[in-house]
Amino acid sequence: MKIKIPSERIATLCCRLQELASPYADITAEPRMDSKGATRTSLIISPHSETAARMQIDIESDFGAYLSFGSHTDIEVPYPTGYETGLPWDEEVLTLCDAVIACGMIEEIAFQNEKAVGGKFIIRLRNGDTIRGSWVWRIPLAWRFGKRIETISYSPYGVSRQSA
Repeated sequence: MKIKIPSERIATLCCRLQELASPYADITAEPRMDSKGATRTSLIISPHSETAARMQIDIESDFGAYLSFGSHTDIEVPYPTGYETGLPWDEEVLTLCDAVIACGMIEEIAFQNEKAVGGKFIIRLRNGDTIRGSWVWRIPLAWRFGKRIETISYSPYGVSRQSA
Protein backbone atom coordinates (compact mmCIF):
# COMPACT_ATOMS: atom_id res chain seq x y z
CA MET A 1 0.00 0.00 0.00
CA LYS A 2 1.30 3.43 -0.94
CA ILE A 3 1.90 5.99 1.76
CA LYS A 4 -0.06 9.20 1.25
CA ILE A 5 1.44 12.52 2.24
CA PRO A 6 -0.72 14.24 4.88
CA SER A 7 -2.53 17.26 3.42
CA GLU A 8 -1.29 19.46 6.31
CA ARG A 9 2.30 18.69 5.31
CA ILE A 10 1.58 19.62 1.69
CA ALA A 11 -0.07 22.88 2.79
CA THR A 12 2.90 23.71 5.05
CA LEU A 13 5.38 23.04 2.23
CA CYS A 14 3.39 25.27 -0.16
CA CYS A 15 3.35 28.10 2.42
CA ARG A 16 7.10 27.78 3.04
CA LEU A 17 7.83 27.80 -0.72
CA GLN A 18 5.71 30.93 -1.12
CA GLU A 19 7.58 32.65 1.73
CA LEU A 20 10.90 31.68 0.15
CA ALA A 21 10.12 33.03 -3.32
CA SER A 22 7.54 35.79 -2.79
CA PRO A 23 9.93 38.76 -2.51
CA TYR A 24 11.43 37.90 -5.91
CA ALA A 25 8.68 36.21 -7.93
CA ASP A 26 5.00 35.85 -8.77
CA ILE A 27 3.52 32.60 -7.48
CA THR A 28 0.48 30.73 -8.80
CA ALA A 29 -0.99 27.74 -6.97
CA GLU A 30 -3.31 25.24 -8.69
CA PRO A 31 -4.76 22.47 -6.48
CA ARG A 32 -6.40 19.50 -8.31
CA MET A 33 -7.77 16.04 -7.54
CA ASP A 34 -7.03 13.14 -9.90
CA SER A 35 -9.32 10.23 -10.76
CA LYS A 36 -7.73 7.99 -8.09
CA GLY A 37 -8.40 10.49 -5.31
CA ALA A 38 -4.84 11.76 -4.99
CA THR A 39 -4.40 15.48 -4.63
CA ARG A 40 -1.98 17.33 -6.88
CA THR A 41 -0.86 20.86 -6.20
CA SER A 42 1.14 22.81 -8.77
CA LEU A 43 3.11 25.86 -7.72
CA ILE A 44 4.42 27.95 -10.58
CA ILE A 45 7.11 30.44 -9.56
CA SER A 46 7.83 33.09 -12.17
CA PRO A 47 10.80 35.27 -11.15
CA HIS A 48 10.68 39.03 -11.67
CA SER A 49 14.17 38.86 -13.19
CA GLU A 50 14.36 37.58 -16.77
CA THR A 51 17.73 36.00 -16.03
CA ALA A 52 16.51 33.77 -13.16
CA ALA A 53 15.16 30.22 -13.62
CA ARG A 54 11.41 29.65 -13.68
CA MET A 55 10.22 26.89 -11.33
CA GLN A 56 7.27 24.55 -11.29
CA ILE A 57 6.72 22.32 -8.28
CA ASP A 58 4.10 19.58 -8.67
CA ILE A 59 3.25 17.92 -5.36
CA GLU A 60 1.31 14.65 -5.53
CA SER A 61 -0.10 13.17 -2.33
CA ASP A 62 0.68 9.60 -3.44
CA PHE A 63 4.27 10.21 -4.66
CA GLY A 64 6.09 13.32 -3.48
CA ALA A 65 7.23 16.21 -5.66
CA TYR A 66 8.33 16.80 -9.23
CA LEU A 67 10.54 19.87 -9.64
CA SER A 68 11.05 21.62 -12.98
CA PHE A 69 13.67 24.36 -13.06
CA GLY A 70 14.70 26.53 -15.99
CA SER A 71 13.90 25.12 -19.38
CA HIS A 72 15.00 21.48 -19.13
CA THR A 73 15.79 20.43 -15.53
CA ASP A 74 13.45 17.88 -13.94
CA ILE A 75 14.03 16.35 -10.50
CA GLU A 76 11.87 13.81 -8.66
CA VAL A 77 11.71 13.98 -4.86
CA PRO A 78 9.82 10.94 -3.53
CA TYR A 79 8.07 10.81 -0.16
CA PRO A 80 9.22 10.19 2.59
CA THR A 81 12.95 10.64 1.77
CA GLY A 82 14.37 12.37 -1.29
CA TYR A 83 17.31 11.25 -3.44
CA GLU A 84 19.71 14.16 -3.64
CA THR A 85 20.35 15.35 -0.07
CA GLY A 86 19.03 12.52 2.12
CA LEU A 87 16.72 14.97 3.90
CA PRO A 88 13.01 14.35 4.44
CA TRP A 89 11.21 15.04 1.15
CA ASP A 90 9.75 18.42 2.11
CA GLU A 91 13.12 19.70 3.39
CA GLU A 92 14.80 18.45 0.20
CA VAL A 93 12.24 20.30 -1.94
CA LEU A 94 12.87 23.48 0.07
CA THR A 95 16.67 23.03 -0.09
CA LEU A 96 16.69 22.59 -3.88
CA CYS A 97 14.30 25.50 -4.49
CA ASP A 98 16.25 27.71 -2.08
CA ALA A 99 19.48 26.88 -3.93
CA VAL A 100 18.00 27.97 -7.27
CA ILE A 101 16.57 31.14 -5.70
CA ALA A 102 19.73 32.07 -3.76
CA CYS A 103 22.52 30.77 -6.00
CA GLY A 104 21.06 30.32 -9.49
CA MET A 105 21.83 27.28 -11.61
CA ILE A 106 23.42 26.17 -14.87
CA GLU A 107 21.80 24.08 -17.60
CA GLU A 108 23.38 22.54 -20.65
CA ILE A 109 20.86 21.80 -23.37
CA ALA A 110 21.51 19.75 -26.51
CA PHE A 111 19.70 20.82 -29.66
CA GLN A 112 19.26 18.86 -32.84
CA ASN A 113 17.67 20.75 -35.73
CA GLU A 114 16.59 23.51 -33.32
CA LYS A 115 14.74 21.00 -31.10
CA ALA A 116 15.86 20.36 -27.51
CA VAL A 117 16.74 16.67 -27.32
CA GLY A 118 18.62 16.44 -24.01
CA GLY A 119 20.04 18.32 -21.09
CA LYS A 120 21.87 18.28 -17.78
CA PHE A 121 22.13 20.70 -14.87
CA ILE A 122 24.29 21.96 -12.00
CA ILE A 123 22.75 23.37 -8.81
CA ARG A 124 25.00 24.70 -6.04
CA LEU A 125 23.50 24.52 -2.53
CA ARG A 126 24.05 27.27 0.05
CA ASN A 127 26.50 25.03 1.95
CA GLY A 128 28.69 24.78 -1.17
CA ASP A 129 27.70 21.23 -2.15
CA THR A 130 26.88 20.72 -5.81
CA ILE A 131 24.12 18.61 -7.31
CA ARG A 132 24.82 17.58 -10.88
CA GLY A 133 22.27 15.97 -13.12
CA SER A 134 23.60 13.61 -15.75
CA TRP A 135 22.47 13.90 -19.36
CA VAL A 136 18.80 13.08 -19.86
CA TRP A 137 17.80 12.42 -23.46
CA ARG A 138 14.23 13.09 -24.53
CA ILE A 139 14.74 11.35 -27.87
CA PRO A 140 16.34 7.87 -27.82
CA LEU A 141 19.85 7.76 -29.26
CA ALA A 142 19.91 11.54 -29.82
CA TRP A 143 23.42 11.63 -28.32
CA ARG A 144 24.73 9.71 -31.34
CA PHE A 145 23.90 12.36 -33.91
CA GLY A 146 25.20 15.87 -34.58
CA LYS A 147 23.99 18.39 -32.06
CA ARG A 148 24.62 21.86 -30.73
CA ILE A 149 25.14 22.34 -26.97
CA GLU A 150 23.95 25.57 -25.37
CA THR A 151 24.82 26.57 -21.79
CA ILE A 152 22.37 28.73 -19.86
CA SER A 153 23.48 30.33 -16.59
CA TYR A 154 20.52 31.46 -14.52
CA SER A 155 21.18 34.20 -11.99
CA PRO A 156 19.92 34.11 -8.40
CA TYR A 157 16.49 35.64 -7.84
CA GLY A 158 16.58 39.37 -7.23
CA VAL A 159 19.85 39.81 -9.16
CA SER A 160 19.91 41.19 -12.67
CA ARG A 161 22.64 40.22 -15.14
CA GLN A 162 24.10 43.75 -14.97
CA SER A 163 24.56 43.69 -11.19
CA ALA A 164 25.81 40.09 -11.05
